[in-house]
Amino acid sequence: MTDRTRDVDDRSADDTDRRVCLDLFSGLGGRKDTEHGFSSAFQAADGWEVFTVDVDEKFDPDLCADILDLRPSDLRDLVGDYDVLVVLAGHPCTLFSTAGNHDEWDLEAHEPTGERAQRHTAMLFHTLGLIRGLAPDYWYLENPKRSRINWLIGPPEATVTYCQYGMDYQKPTGLWGDHAPGMTYKSCPRGANCHAANTEDDGTSAVQSMPSDTGERSLFPRELSEAIRDAVETAIETPPPTQSELPLVTDGGSDQFGDGADRPAVCVDTLDYDGSETHQDTIEGEVTRHYYDCPNCGHPISTWMDCPECLWYDEDVWSRTLSEEVTAGD
Repeated sequence: MTDRTRDVDDRSADDTDRRVCLDLFSGLGGRKDTEHGFSSAFQAADGWEVFTVDVDEKFDPDLCADILDLRPSDLRDLVGDYDVLVVLAGHPCTLFSTAGNHDEWDLEAHEPTGERAQRHTAMLFHTLGLIRGLAPDYWYLENPKRSRINWLIGPPEATVTYCQYGMDYQKPTGLWGDHAPGMTYKSCPRGANCHAANTEDDGTSAVQSMPSDTGERSLFPRELSEAIRDAVETAIETPPPTQSELPLVTDGGSDQFGDGADRPAVCVDTLDYDGSETHQDTIEGEVTRHYYDCPNCGHPISTWMDCPECLWYDEDVWSRTLSEEVTAGD
């Protein structure tokens, strides 16, 4: 474990508004000279101190360590005292990809069976434990929308596509965590003209729109980092209303996940299949996505995902739909 952080204990005792951003798995995006990255907007803003953690020395993190070797006290020692803490975690996605590593997972039980997948799963839950131990004001964990993290901790709090935040490629992405309120999460449907798509026979057009370096391909869009930072700053500067000021919640849709989302309740046995789309992803390899019609609004939704338009999701309906397909294929 290598700690190269600056001394955070020599600040004055009357420093009462110290805002800290902790970037776990910071990678290339955690470097001060990188345009894009999960913490890039916090790095560029006045009033924020950013601390980076990564296992690879080449990214010059403030703390170079395997996340599994860390405890909350290590991270508290790293960042010192603070008034506001935001934790960002761009967890490695390779072993969570649904496009490969099938021999590492029990695909029916949704459990890791291979040593590498088990280690990544342990790393995920250890990361969540570190975050809970720190009790930040807000935290965000990023992974591809179709990540097997859905199997382990449920669907993300929000989904975005990178093309809506200044990138040429779509890359549907999930954001888990306890987010600052008020942010609008932007995403687009497949086939939209806002991003490069694989329309050529060899399936390379979208791939060619991405950086050739794998580290650069994994970078978090600067505009999305800015949107998160702005939402956090607004929440800090405009505290939420007290309980007596909250509006009365009327009977509406389903909140089956307890996440506050007003999800429409639709009585349906199974979903109608809408077709598939295959493309070559430089990170996940060849990816085939299967789509179904949302029973509430008709928007195409990918397997096990919530509808990006109306937030419809029903685990029982998904289970019946996919079980029926397996039975039909036997």
